[in-house]
Amino acid sequence: MDLAETGRISLTLNQAASAVGFSAKTLRGAIASGGLIAHRATDAPNSKFIVLVEDLRTWVENLPFAK
Repeated sequence: MDLAETGRISLTLNQAASAVGFSAKTLRGAIASGGLIAHRATDAPNSKFIVLVEDLRTWVENLPFAK
C-alpha cells in the first residue's frame, strides 16, 4: 500500500503495518512505548486502533535505521 496514493487520512493497525512492511505486533509495541501515535474509535478496551497516515509517516521517518 502506497501511503501517497491511498487518499485516506487514517488506517487500521493491520493496514498501517502492511503499508510500512512491519507486523501489527511491532506497531502495537511502538504504540505502547509512545513512539507511534494511535487513536481508538471509542473508550472501550477492545476498540480497534486507527493510525493517522501523517503519524505513521513521521514514525517511519524517525526510525533509527542501521547505516
